[in-house]
Amino acid sequence: MMQGCVRLAVPEDAAWMSVLDEKTSLSPWSENAYVETILTHIVLVLELEEGRVGFAAGSIVLDEAEVLNIVVDPAQQGRGLGATLLSELLARLEKKGAQRCHLEVRRSNAPAISLYSKHGFVETGMRKAYYRTRDDREDAILYTATL
Repeated sequence: MMQGCVRLAVPEDAAWMSVLDEKTSLSPWSENAYVETILTHIVLVLELEEGRVGFAAGSIVLDEAEVLNIVVDPAQQGRGLGATLLSELLARLEKKGAQRCHLEVRRSNAPAISLYSKHGFVETGMRKAYYRTRDDREDAILYTATL
């Protein structure tokens, strides 16, 4: 079992979050976007002995939730840390009254699609050319899970 803790993010985490997001995303969020998200939504940070290794952000309106972002340090990927973050985020969203959770993911992001499927998400639609890529645009696949 992984030793570590999942805690709520604080505004001081935003700079680190934006730097980590730049390592993993073609369209990373700014530090200011992370500060705003921390202040208005549920944002979790996963800390291990070696420090902060990932984070997850989610929002909730009435009984509908959305996974906004999950990011794990590339050096730490493949250890189940994304699953830890997703499980904790979904539990907290459900505790706040969410009955369903939605998300979108790049069509090419097979590891994320596998993670979401293992957590009960099913494909519900698509947004054509939603994400930017280095050369073009990529479809977003929409997923929903009942909590």
